[in-house]
Amino acid sequence: MMGRAAVPLRPAVVFFARDFLADEFPRLAARLNGMDRIYITANRREAQRVRSADPHGTVYSLDDTGRWPDLKPEPVNLAHNCDRFLRGYHQCEIEDVLRVLQGISADCLSKFSVKLYLDEPVSGFPNWYFNRAFAAAGARCAHFQTAWLPGYMFYTADAAQAAPVEMGGGADWRSLVDTHVESRREGLARPVYVINYGSARKRLQGVITTTAKGIYRSLFRRDGFYIDRDAAAHWLHAECLLRSFDRRTYSQPPEFNCGERYVLFPLHYEPESVLNYFSEFQRQEEIAAQILDTLPLGYRLILKEHPSQPGALGLNKWRALVRSKRVLALRGDYDARRLLALDVVVVSIGSTLALEAAVAGRPVGVLGAVHFVAMPGIRRLASPTEWMVLLDHSPSPLPEIKAWYARFMKRHCFRGSIMRGATDIDALAESIGMLLRRSDP
Repeated sequence: MMGRAAVPLRPAVVFFARDFLADEFPRLAARLNGMDRIYITANRREAQRVRSADPHGTVYSLDDTGRWPDLKPEPVNLAHNCDRFLRGYHQCEIEDVLRVLQGISADCLSKFSVKLYLDEPVSGFPNWYFNRAFAAAGARCAHFQTAWLPGYMFYTADAAQAAPVEMGGGADWRSLVDTHVESRREGLARPVYVINYGSARKRLQGVITTTAKGIYRSLFRRDGFYIDRDAAAHWLHAECLLRSFDRRTYSQPPEFNCGERYVLFPLHYEPESVLNYFSEFQRQEEIAAQILDTLPLGYRLILKEHPSQPGALGLNKWRALVRSKRVLALRGDYDARRLLALDVVVVSIGSTLALEAAVAGRPVGVLGAVHFVAMPGIRRLASPTEWMVLLDHSPSPLPEIKAWYARFMKRHCFRGSIMRGATDIDALAESIGMLLRRSDP
């Protein structure tokens, strides 16, 4: 007798519904035309919120570490070392994490035909692992990213921004880019994710809030999944804000000397996925040290904090560099337009300040796999010590830069937002529909 034919697996969309996405993603359930929904959450509280919002969805929780006790974790080379927290854990703890990620992926793929995996930008080992597992099974993977123009987004299929997903659109992108360039020249249209801690009161409020979050995680999330219980990021940010009150950390507003030349290295917020997944150079202080070690006479190195993390240059790891007489340490709220008016070369992992420096006609080198790495005026650097190739830079014409970014917007971007309490569900649902149509054979 012939065996019974295998029952086809039902098509499904997988959402990594961690943190605020446990509230946002279930709102899409009615828009998916009968496709099964699978949600991966970080803890049982998030899982309950998802089940309440979408009772017919399938929900996994990362803190269910005892579900696959006999599963032997498969090796994944050195990927765990890119995780900002996991790299400091014991081997058996890393194996526990790997076991639950492997168990969820295998269980999900045994029950469903995954067509799409939707996630935030890769910021840790779980994001990276799920992207790898579902992509290997033939799913389209999409990580939402923020475009240079506020209010617009794009998706990438990889851990960085090197593989933006084709979307296509009919808007007048060139007009939008032209308007944005003029707005940025006036200091407007800042990214919505930048938090400016310019006043002492705001910084003190930040210390109190961040410390409270760290205490809460340490006391009440001891049994949670590591990304849900680890308070290291809160302690680091609180320390930065405290250091910002020490005026000895910074130079007085500098007098830039006529005839002097500069290399500007803008800091990224820490910890951030740009450091761990967009570039092989993860320690900013080491990048800055290599630039200083190759600094010719007549040049000075400018270190500028991220506007959302004042006090970062007061951390001990920056002490030796900041004390160098060839280094200028600047707060994040220092006007970047004044810096770009100098005779300056910009070296960055992937800050949007690098993009704006290219628009201003300054030599720019980036170390990370950011979406604008191929834009005119931007050069990809193989290492921090390679920055000197930028000294032979010829500015790219602004019309060419605008045209390149307009083409990028047309191919990859869509209007909308994915934010806590402010997600544009209509735009998100439409973008998911486009992703699903493009994934059809």
